[in-house]
Amino acid sequence: MMTKSWSITAACFISGILIDLDHVLDFFILYGWRSFTIKRFFHVFYHVQFKQIYLFFHAWEWLLLLYLAAWITGWNPWFIGMFVGAGHHIILDYISNGGYLWSYSILLRWRNNFDFETTFPGLIKYREKQGTND
Repeated sequence: MMTKSWSITAACFISGILIDLDHVLDFFILYGWRSFTIKRFFHVFYHVQFKQIYLFFHAWEWLLLLYLAAWITGWNPWFIGMFVGAGHHIILDYISNGGYLWSYSILLRWRNNFDFETTFPGLIKYREKQGTND
């Protein structure tokens, strides 16, 4: 709204929310379609019950590509909005999860076979310290 551009606002809003669809993909990859319930989905992520984490959309690399796409297209409002929305989301996740800067690199996660403990070292302890992993 600050930009007075509906396309930037819409792209920012949509990309900031839809980025979390990769959590659903992670659940299906790790647990399968048949075990899905809303309650189980939130339980798995709230209690950090997974050995691998993919988070295909949560990646600094996508932000770089969105920035380049905005630049190449003469600052297309849709690319600017997607960059801002996804960027805010990833930065806030990074801060709130107590992770390392490179935890949100898809290339690093891939290099480490998407291993959760290697990619997000200390997240379980951080959550326990914050009282959010009971």
